[in-house]
Amino acid sequence: MNHVQFLEQQGKPQWAIVPYEFYLQLTQAAEFQADHDFLTNLETATDKEFVPAAVVDRIIEGDNLIRVWREYRGLTQPQLARLANISQSTLSQLESGRRRATKKTLEALATALKLEIADLVREEI
Repeated sequence: MNHVQFLEQQGKPQWAIVPYEFYLQLTQAAEFQADHDFLTNLETATDKEFVPAAVVDRIIEGDNLIRVWREYRGLTQPQLARLANISQSTLSQLESGRRRATKKTLEALATALKLEIADLVREEI
């Protein structure tokens, strides 16, 4: 148990003297709680999804966006094809770049992957 000494002013506790190690534990716990509260508030204050750096790196490197998001969501081609109501062959061709998606297909894929259509297309500059 930590020994705490209280100092009073006008009969009321005004200060607490604690061992240094206990002080360090208190400050570390307070910092941890502040970080936890910040992250909790950040997660609930936005509807944005936090994406791991590895996924962002793949997108930046030019990997196929449909494949990147499918794999990030943990889906196989047959699973995503079923969710988007397209054939696995079509999905395979889209991921390999042998086929371009129609707007309807992009909408279905975006819905299945819980994304916006813009997340599945690259802007041409």
